[in-house]
Amino acid sequence: MTLQEFEKFRISLEQQKFISESFDPLVYGIQRDLFRKDKLKRLIDVGARLDSKTVQAKVARWKRKLGRLDQSQARLQKLRDEIVSSQLDVQVPEKKMLRIVSSKINEARV
Repeated sequence: MTLQEFEKFRISLEQQKFISESFDPLVYGIQRDLFRKDKLKRLIDVGARLDSKTVQAKVARWKRKLGRLDQSQARLQKLRDEIVSSQLDVQVPEKKMLRIVSSKINEARV
């Protein structure tokens, strides 16, 4: 692969958009990190085969970024696990009959 072919591959890969299936911000963040990690791994694999100092510098930068994404994903998963484990089982009590209080009592207080 030539440097020009690599750049075309890099640009086409970077133009891919992440589409989430979840409205939960934690799940969204985890899925987004997985998507970004997949893209970076593909770039690192292809870039490692090239004998260019520029590309090797990019590969080193992508490896550092991959490490930060691992930390971010671990932090989000830990937070999600803590939230799931600490969720309370909330039950809605049955409706009670309301007592109607005479308005005369309220007028007497005023």
